Formats: sequence, C-alpha cells, structure tokens
Amino acid sequence: METHDYVDHADAVLAVLLALALTGPDDTNLTEADIDQLMAAGVPVQIVTAPPTPCQTTQHCAYHGWCRRWAPEFATIMSAVNKVLRTDQLSALLAVFTPANLTSRHDRTRHMTATSWKYDADRDDPLANLRIPVTSAHPDWRYIACFDRESEARPTDLEAAQLASYIEQYKVYFFGANSWYKRKLEEQPFDADAVTRVFHKWADDDWSYRVDTWQYGPFWVPLAPRFRGGEFAAHLYADEAAIGPLTLVQVMDRDKHMHTEYPSKDWATWKAVHPEVFPA
Repeated sequence: METHDYVDHADAVLAVLLALALTGPDDTNLTEADIDQLMAAGVPVQIVTAPPTPCQTTQHCAYHGWCRRWAPEFATIMSAVNKVLRTDQLSALLAVFTPANLTSRHDRTRHMTATSWKYDADRDDPLANLRIPVTSAHPDWRYIACFDRESEARPTDLEAAQLASYIEQYKVYFFGANSWYKRKLEEQPFDADAVTRVFHKWADDDWSYRVDTWQYGPFWVPLAPRFRGGEFAAHLYADEAAIGPLTLVQVMDRDKHMHTEYPSKDWATWKAVHPEVFPA
C-alpha cells in the first residue's frame, strides 16, 4: 500500500469519528455494518475510494471500495479505533470534536482574516471612527494622512474634523466625489494611496507635518519647538522669518502650497465651502 493510501485511510477514520460524534449511535462498536448504517441514514461519511482491485464480494466493499481482506492495514487501524471506542477514552477523544473545533481550516482562515487587524494604526483610538489612522512617524501603510501617536497633545474635536476633511478633500480631488475607486478605498477602515502625510501636535495651535517619502531637510515642518530660533532654523529659513508655531490649518496650507506662487486653488475652495470645519 502506498504512503498516501495510509494518509487517505487515516482521513477516512477521522470522517467516521466525526460522524459518530455528531450522531451518537447507541452501538459504538465501529464495524463495517455500523458504517453501512450511517451511510444508509444519510450521514455525510466519506471513505476515500481505493484502487479498483478490492474483492467486490461484500456490501461494504461495494459501497466504499475497500474491505478487510483487501486492506488489512486499514482493518488494523479500525480495530484500534474500535478498542478506543469501547473504553473510557471515548469521552476524551470525542471532546476534541466540539462544534468550535469542527470548523474547517478554510473557515478558520477566513474568520481570522475577518477579525484580525492588518494595520499598524490603532484600531481602538477614537480618531479611527473618523477614518484617521493614529500611527508612528513612520507608518507601515501609505495612508493619505495620519496622526502621530507620539504627539505631545491630542487633536481637539475641530482639529479632528479638519484632519478627516483633509483626507476627504484628497480623495475628491484626485478620484472624484462619486468615483468607484473612492468607494473602493472606503470599504476599508482607512484610506491608503501613494504618499503619506503625518501630522504631529506639539501643543495648542502648534502643529507640524512631514511627508513619509522625505529623505533630506528637516524631519518636521515647522521644526520641533526645541530647534526654533537656533542656527539651524536661521539657515533653513534664511529668506523668511522662522516659522512656528502654526495651527493645523496653517500647516495644511503649507502642504497645499498656499504660501507659494502657485497655491492649490481647489484647497482654498474646499475650505470656503466647508466653513463648519474651516471657520474664517
């Protein structure tokens, strides 16, 4: 008998045990007649089909494609199973086959996928309800925007609404207000695209941001408070007064180039039509 045949027969024994655990027949002596009875009752017991060489002289052989004379090794396994069924080990054995443990591997994987959290953002943070990821300054995902959990202060309710609106404006601007891609993004807890903006709050009305792809220059813009007013800041902002502190909206304006020759007119319009989030 080939090795894979032993594996198939072992699977067959497991199938019979499962059927027995679920139906609980009075006769626990697992004979060929018992298996026939289970099959006749419509119990979903599957015995794998053996190569087409059994004797075909018994009813069981005709049903399942194996018999004791043709498959003595399997018969030995069945005898061992019957011996277990006749002892107190039966309860311990069948305890394994509880409804919770009878879930298929596919179902378990699907359940794990549905309930596990794949993001590095904090699932239980209240900002997650607004689709705002709370992450580190180096997020694992390409979120449209996120809030740095290492910030010294938390956003106010208005600032949280502004962060959420910033993310929404990005989606509307690049994908369209009712596009299929925007709807596809919103099937997930957070919006991810190409480049991440990370916002950090130092204190009241004191914010900075960074772009996750930055490789040169200051880590935060504006600089962290401890660097403002020093030589580095003077060199960095030689053509303008050292910036900071800035409000969250002012930081967003810098990201949208509102202080440059070619500001984002769409961002200015967005703020104007959402005065409840961006009061004048």
